[in-house]
Amino acid sequence: MVHLRRQFSVTYGSESLLTHLIDVYSKRHMVLFTRGPGEDDLQLVDLSDRRSVFVSPFTYRVLAQQGTLDEQDYFAYCFFTLDADQAKVFTAKLGQRLKKVLPIGMTAMLLMQKKKPATDYVVLTTWVAEDDYERWRKSNDFDLLREYATTNNQFHFAVYHVPVEEDEDEDTAEEDSDAQKNAADNESSDHSNPHHSD
Repeated sequence: MVHLRRQFSVTYGSESLLTHLIDVYSKRHMVLFTRGPGEDDLQLVDLSDRRSVFVSPFTYRVLAQQGTLDEQDYFAYCFFTLDADQAKVFTAKLGQRLKKVLPIGMTAMLLMQKKKPATDYVVLTTWVAEDDYERWRKSNDFDLLREYATTNNQFHFAVYHVPVEEDEDEDTAEEDSDAQKNAADNESSDHSNPHHSD
């Protein structure tokens, strides 16, 4: 069953600060996201759908939704600032779009409005893989958003994903593989020496 959200709340900060919040509010469903390796400015998403506990939250009302958020997906945000007339048409068009089947690889789409200022809108799409998102951005299905993706509407986008933890076992396996390859190369070199005796 799809959980229809009422609100969506995020905050930003250092890894130490955000992991501290996760520990303090361990009963809430909070997920840490990053934009990529080496990024210091991380995003913490509160998926509990309850009143925000963040000191400096970015809180949005969910106006329409298709699909369900999964913390393992890529979260792609499209940000717009729209006047009242634009917003009326935009939200109506997106509302109709959300009644249709989602594109391949997209697991959810949410149309959201920031509580303050109310002129700020976000379309959040979540994806199985970033490649699916990139294909969508180039497809005709993105035309509805592309129409509003202008500098006048202060359009910008950002893609976040759960940080990938380095697997020590994989690192060890790679080191072992390199050691075996070097040993094989040395052995091959010895056997190819024309001066060895029988």
